[in-house]
Amino acid sequence: MRILIVDDEPLVLDTLVPFLVRCGHDIVAKPSATPAIDALRVHHGDFELIISDVCMPGTDGTEMLKQVRDQYPDIDFILMTAHSRVRDLREAVETGAAGFLRKPIKLQELRHLINRVAILRANRSIIHSLAVSATKERMFARRLHQRVFPTDCSWLHRTEIAIRHLPQAGLGGDYIDVRPYGQGKALVMVADVSGHGTPATFGSIALKTWFSSVETGLSPATVLDRADTMLRELFPGECSTTAFCARYDERTGELTYASAGQPAPIVWSPQHGCRSLATNGNSLADPGRRSTFATVLAEDEVLIAYSDGLTNDLAKLIAENGSCEGLARKSRGSDLRELLTAVLDLATMAAPLKAFGENISLLALRPRPARTVPRPVEVMGKRILHIENDPDLRMVVKLELERLGCVVESMAHSGEALASIDRVKPDLVILDLMMPDGAGQAVLREVRRHHPHLPVLVVTGSALDAAARQCLDLNPAGILAKPLDVQDLEPAVRMALRFDPDLDLVSFDNLGNEWFDFVVSSSTTSVDLVTRYLEALARQPIPAEVLDDLVWCIRETALNGIEWGNRYAIGLRLRISTLILSDRVMVKIADEGSGFDTHRLFEPFDALGVSAQRDRLGKRDGGFGLAMVQAKMDRLEFNQRGNVVLLVKNFPL
Repeated sequence: MRILIVDDEPLVLDTLVPFLVRCGHDIVAKPSATPAIDALRVHHGDFELIISDVCMPGTDGTEMLKQVRDQYPDIDFILMTAHSRVRDLREAVETGAAGFLRKPIKLQELRHLINRVAILRANRSIIHSLAVSATKERMFARRLHQRVFPTDCSWLHRTEIAIRHLPQAGLGGDYIDVRPYGQGKALVMVADVSGHGTPATFGSIALKTWFSSVETGLSPATVLDRADTMLRELFPGECSTTAFCARYDERTGELTYASAGQPAPIVWSPQHGCRSLATNGNSLADPGRRSTFATVLAEDEVLIAYSDGLTNDLAKLIAENGSCEGLARKSRGSDLRELLTAVLDLATMAAPLKAFGENISLLALRPRPARTVPRPVEVMGKRILHIENDPDLRMVVKLELERLGCVVESMAHSGEALASIDRVKPDLVILDLMMPDGAGQAVLREVRRHHPHLPVLVVTGSALDAAARQCLDLNPAGILAKPLDVQDLEPAVRMALRFDPDLDLVSFDNLGNEWFDFVVSSSTTSVDLVTRYLEALARQPIPAEVLDDLVWCIRETALNGIEWGNRYAIGLRLRISTLILSDRVMVKIADEGSGFDTHRLFEPFDALGVSAQRDRLGKRDGGFGLAMVQAKMDRLEFNQRGNVVLLVKNFPL
């Protein structure tokens, strides 16, 4: 193992260096933190372990540990000290030290600790390999699942169709398809195969394969009956599927349909509100008679069909929440995707703690659209230069981009980046900020100087880490966080190709997900990470008069989750999920603790008594934070367990 030892006592170095060399390790010794950090830069951070004294002149060992964790997260760290205080031990563990030794050092203890670090590093390598393998398998399954949803309905000349699919974890059994079914007619199928993940995905793929070859002239009820027979033969006793099938004639607006256990679709009109379509019939694979119904879509009406991950009764949801006016505003002369976003928003507000917990699929169909749906930016044939030192990630990204029709050139080092740009003349650069040579930001700076209009999509350890925040001043076209989920890659690339450095200022975009998630461990150092998250909020489209209250409330609630919910247990996480809408911002904060009795939260209490008790327990002054959060927010809601809270702040009119 390549080890860097840092100690200002020559006797310690004279003892440890020969011993560790005899143990077979490659050793570099330095007398203080400054030359040690210089050595890290010279050797490009290729050390596997640092063993450092805590008390040294200048930068001490704990501060050096923090710097190393920020710049070289793959290097493990062991601290040594002659003063074994509980506070030092706790701070070392919370900062990420792999071990803590008390002087005088016992050489056998040191050897055992180094061996344990070596085992942990080997395990991390195995876990990384498994994660890469799982990513490849998930990418293959997702490619198949993407083909379940139609991408081109241009053969419909007098109809507008929009489809939205929000999978819970990248895969699922939801299925929507629209296919030609005679002159001026379309056959529509919205289905939900039970379960999650790959099995449900293959069920939906089987349904699509069958649906694409259904003979013309059948009624929707007959189509469902035959789908029932197919699924029984293919998955005997193992598949439960709900479905809605409709035949639409765009010349007359006539909609003939049948249902098999699917939630009742609605027909929405900005003038007349919504009506549920009459349905009957059990799910596929359940015996029972299914009827065919008929209705006519007027010019201003929109058919909305959906999976039960959204709700079981959309018409009832709209009526109970008084949302007619808001949907009318969205549906009149607008992109249908905006209308579906409004429907998702409505479901989120009605059941915020359930939001996006299940796969959600929606279809909207409207006669004679007011305007043509804008096509997404074309990626076919785009030249992309990918700079990434991880060979597995280079391969995964290359495969995904080539699937989209891009021409990809990959390189493992940033030193020749500018020369490669001049040679390849890419339309987009994807740059890893955390290159071993530490030159990611320098490359971005040089690209901005020599190629000011070339979009650069940066990849980093976290969308909110120090490197990502610093590179925002260089105006990248977007930020992707590791570990990279390939389902985020396509929307990020499309967004980056649309980017104009002269007009656009990068913020922390969600890159393909409705919620932007931020996750930290529960330690005292997480307070600084939460602060970074709050700094990032200032770059979001949130009115200034709302931002101060929002930042205060998120900080108070998040720190409560770390301190009182997770009790500073490093293994427990805190998740902050943010959804920024046109008229408000919604924040879900969830800890993994046991929760508390929310019914007693806002009962009257003795303020002086609370302060005295907290002082006796050595806690920070407080006890009134959530009451203030309730006063500052327009909505505050807890789940039953008390470990998830929803904050809603409306924007001023």
